[in-house]
Amino acid sequence: MMIPENILFIQFVAVTICMFLGLHYCFLYTQNRLSNMLLGFIFIALGFSIASEALEYYFDHPIYNIVALLFNSPLLFVTILLYYSSTVTQTWKSNWPIHKRFLLLVLADILLAFILFIFQIEPHPILFGLYFTVISAINLYMLYLILKQIDLHNKHIRNLFSSIENKQLNWLRLLALINMGFIFFWWIDDTLRALIGDNILSGVISELSLYFTVVNVIWMGYASLRQPLIFETEPEVFYTEEPPKERVTPSSDDQATFKRIQKQIETQLLYTNPALSLKSLADTLEIRDRELSRIINQCYGHNFYHFINAYRVTHFKDAFSNDKNQHLSIMGLATEAGFKSKSTFYAAFKKMEGITPKEFASAD
Repeated sequence: MMIPENILFIQFVAVTICMFLGLHYCFLYTQNRLSNMLLGFIFIALGFSIASEALEYYFDHPIYNIVALLFNSPLLFVTILLYYSSTVTQTWKSNWPIHKRFLLLVLADILLAFILFIFQIEPHPILFGLYFTVISAINLYMLYLILKQIDLHNKHIRNLFSSIENKQLNWLRLLALINMGFIFFWWIDDTLRALIGDNILSGVISELSLYFTVVNVIWMGYASLRQPLIFETEPEVFYTEEPPKERVTPSSDDQATFKRIQKQIETQLLYTNPALSLKSLADTLEIRDRELSRIINQCYGHNFYHFINAYRVTHFKDAFSNDKNQHLSIMGLATEAGFKSKSTFYAAFKKMEGITPKEFASAD
């Protein structure tokens, strides 16, 4: 059946973007090299997947069919996305023993596809539908693991950074949720095809899926290009101390150290540095990262992010009450206090004071 010209054009645009971004990331030499390689392979695999229908129509050759089998496993995209999530959150080493099982599933799926292709076996429609149901369930589980990974990441970066803009991986979370929606509609499409063959609803779903995929690819490329490096080194990300669930009375030595830390932060106005992190503060104070995290969480009762932003909120309130600063705007004062963005400032202020900065200014 002839592929409509508008579909071919959309496929061409999507494949071009995928291949460009794929090659860009594969040859991008930065500190997070493994993350870049995985992201590049995601785009290349996605490009082959989108182009498969057109390539199969125009280039019906056994070599193409064999190459296509390597990239068309329905498990491949989400598996690599899971690995990418692990590298960008620096949980790769701890998660690899579990996540390697998904790689084995991908290899088994590709091997099964090769066997069916070589022996020209056509699975029964019911078995075909059951197969895609199982594949969809596995993909949904991997996407759930990605969301869980990001939640854990967002929890722990508050122990490492005083500003978390562009570190929360919101775009990756949204991508996982979008793909959950895709899987649901693809499952409907595959089930309908398995039960009743080609039909109008299945055709509509397939075409809409293509348009949404193009938008998804463009947005995914834009978001990934804007994602800065989160961890400049490889800190003990998941070994920093958590605030105790029940308040524990710190030792006298810890209390003395905490007072020394507070005094140095206050006298040197260290909190006014918007890029202040646990590591940079530990280097300034000449103390180990993990020890600093433990003392802050035990003596202060909150994480590093809350600890530093409390200083910034206090600094803002004091500066706002000073008549010498009447010429400065609310955000001007917030920036001087060390806040990096309006959203972070408003969120921190509302959480600590119970009102917004504008409400505070009006009540003053």
